Amino acid sequence: MQNAAAFTVSEDEANSLAVLEKVRGEGYSDHQIKQMLKPDSVRDTDRRVIFVGREDYETNGGHVTRDLFAEQTFIDDVALLNELFRCKLALTCDAITAKGWKWAEALDSTYLPYGEFEQRKLERIFPDEGTLTDEQAARYDELAELANGDVLDEAGEAELAELQAVLEGTYSAEQKAVAGVIFYVNQSGEVQTYEGLVRKEDKAAAIEAGFLRKTSQSGGDAAPKSPISQKLSDDLSRIAQGARQHAVMRDPDLLIDLLAYQLSHELRWSGPLGITKTDVPNWPSTEAAGYSLDERLTSNPPRDMWGKDLAKSFRAFRAKGPDHVRGELVRFLAAQYRGGDEKLSALIDKETQPNIREVWTPNAENFFSRVGGPYLNYLWRDLLDLSEDHPTATSFGKLKKGEKAGKLEALFSGDPDLRTALGVTEAQATKIDAWLPEGME
Repeated sequence: MQNAAAFTVSEDEANSLAVLEKVRGEGYSDHQIKQMLKPDSVRDTDRRVIFVGREDYETNGGHVTRDLFAEQTFIDDVALLNELFRCKLALTCDAITAKGWKWAEALDSTYLPYGEFEQRKLERIFPDEGTLTDEQAARYDELAELANGDVLDEAGEAELAELQAVLEGTYSAEQKAVAGVIFYVNQSGEVQTYEGLVRKEDKAAAIEAGFLRKTSQSGGDAAPKSPISQKLSDDLSRIAQGARQHAVMRDPDLLIDLLAYQLSHELRWSGPLGITKTDVPNWPSTEAAGYSLDERLTSNPPRDMWGKDLAKSFRAFRAKGPDHVRGELVRFLAAQYRGGDEKLSALIDKETQPNIREVWTPNAENFFSRVGGPYLNYLWRDLLDLSEDHPTATSFGKLKKGEKAGKLEALFSGDPDLRTALGVTEAQATKIDAWLPEGME
C-alpha cells in the first residue's frame, strides 16, 4: 500500500511506468521509489528551501508537488531554487555591510571548514564585554533563576536577552570598519555567522587602532634568547598545571560541570579536560525505519563552539542549574556507552535490562528486503509453526520477494486482520514480538 501511494508524487507518466517496471517485485521502499520518481527534486525540508522560504519560491513561479500520504512537499525547479538561494545570500551580505562591517562573505558549505581562518590568514577581534549596573545584575540573576525553573514568561525572556546582549558587548563602528563577517546556512536553514574577522590587508589598520597586537616580522630585530631552556620551560608548565589541578580538586561540583559542558559542546582542542570522545555508532543506514531511540540520544548534538567565548558560555551553562548539568551529563555519557569486557557488559545488562525490540521492529526496509527469499520462507514457517507442505507455507513461498517482505512486515507490526486470518496463537504472537535475528540475542 505504501509503495502504491509513493507513485502519487509523480506527474510524469512515462517515468512512472519505467519506475513501476523496475521496482515490481523487488522490495524497494517507498522512500527509494519517491527518489526514482522525483530524481531532480528536493524536499521542502532542504536547507535552501527553508532559507529562501517556500512562499517566495512559489511566488517566483516555482512548481511544487505534494505527497498527501506522507505529508511531504517536493520542490521541482531546483535551478530556480538555487538562483533564489544565491540571491538571498547576496542580500544577506548587503544587510551585514549595511550595519557597518567592511565586508561579508557567504560560504557554500553547511559548516565552517576546519582551519578556514588559518588558511585565509584571518585574524579575529572581539567586542569588549559590557558591564551591568548593580540593579541590572540583580535583575539578571532573578530572571536567570526563573528561566532555570521554566517559569519565565515571554516578556521576561526578552528582558533577559537584552541584559545578556549588554554582557556580550557590541562591536564599535571603528572595529567594523576594519573587519568583516563570514556566514553560512546550516542544514536547518539557519544563518550562522562569524564576526570580527580581519583580512591580511586590514591588519595594519587594526593594529594601529589597537584592536590587534603587532607580531614580530622576519628580518626585524631578533628577540633576546631566553635563559630558560625548552626542557626547563616544559617542566615549569607542568608544575603550573599541577597547581591548577591541585586547586580544582577542592571543587568537585565544578569538575562535574566542566565534564558535562565539554561533552555537550564541540570544543575541538579547547576542551578544559584531557578527555576525548570516541564515536559509538547507534544509527543504522536505514535510519529511523522501524527504529526509535530515546530522543536524547538523537537530538541536540554537541554545540559547535568555534570562535565563541567559552568562559561566557560556561557561565551561562552553569546558570541553568544542577538538574540541567546532570541531564546533559547523563545523555552524553549514555551516547558514549559501549559495554566494556564480557563480564562488565553482562553486569551492566543485568542492571539495565536492555530490550532490542523496545527500540527496533524488523520491517521490509530495515531487514526483510535485505535477506534472501529462502530465509524469508523459513522464517515464515518457523514463526507460524508450519510444515514445508502446509498450504499457508507453500502459498507464501510462491510470492515475489517484495510481497514476502511486506507480509512479514505486517505480521511483525501486529496487523490484527492478518494475525486473525493466520490464526496466530498467543504463544506465536509472543514469539514474533520477541524475535531477533541471530547475532542480536
